[in-house]
Amino acid sequence: MTALPTISISPYLLTTGEDEGSPSIAISYDSDSISDGYHEQIEIDYNLISTVSGQFDLGSVAKLDLNSIGISKIKNLGRCIRLEYLDLSHNDIETMEGLENITKLKRLNLSNNKIKKLECISSLKHLQHLNLEKNNIENLTDIQELQYVPNLKSINLKGNPVCEKEGFDETLKQLCKKLQFINGEHIALRFSSIMFDEKEDNFEVPPIKSWTVDSNQKSIFSFDDFPDVKTFVNDTFKLNSNEFKKTETECRKVIARADSIIEEISKNISN
Repeated sequence: MTALPTISISPYLLTTGEDEGSPSIAISYDSDSISDGYHEQIEIDYNLISTVSGQFDLGSVAKLDLNSIGISKIKNLGRCIRLEYLDLSHNDIETMEGLENITKLKRLNLSNNKIKKLECISSLKHLQHLNLEKNNIENLTDIQELQYVPNLKSINLKGNPVCEKEGFDETLKQLCKKLQFINGEHIALRFSSIMFDEKEDNFEVPPIKSWTVDSNQKSIFSFDDFPDVKTFVNDTFKLNSNEFKKTETECRKVIARADSIIEEISKNISN
């Protein structure tokens, strides 16, 4: 029987990241016990959480970054009762089981894993941002548990086959009533039926600014040399004119909505 590698996790191995100054974990192991082709795995336990977070009291841990260290299973996080940010990206996780008891969680990053279905998140009532980019989620039925996450504002499912399914955007909007961003893009920009639902559209149409006058309302254009427009007026022209006015109104609503979205995004970035 092949001996498993000895993995050592110690507070004395805690280092500081060069880029952002955030703590990161350094891992040592007995190389003599590793056979060819064996991929070492690390389990989440008290020592690991304490080392990475710098907290001996797990109940005080608010942020935990466990990315890229070969974790295959989420467990032993129940004591982190104040945990709000959890990064488990770039690991070997296949199931979301183990998240049930960290109910204060607001941000969860599980990108670049092997997850096939959204599950075990119905208790995460405070979750606002969920990143599942580059996993193995295939069907719309695999994301139905999102309906139990009432405060979700953004979700990233890029790189999952489910994104190509017909009705993907509509399903997410139906499941998550407060959703604002899908795959990094504001929901109002993904399709016009959401952007301009007449029942929900409360934007005032901006007033028309005539291009025939300057800022002082002085005429800068004259129709004196044009033929009498009335000679061209007929039923078809009237119909086209009405359609033009309707399109013009819709365009001005697009501009008004886009301005509000840009303002909202700017506020989110600044905060």
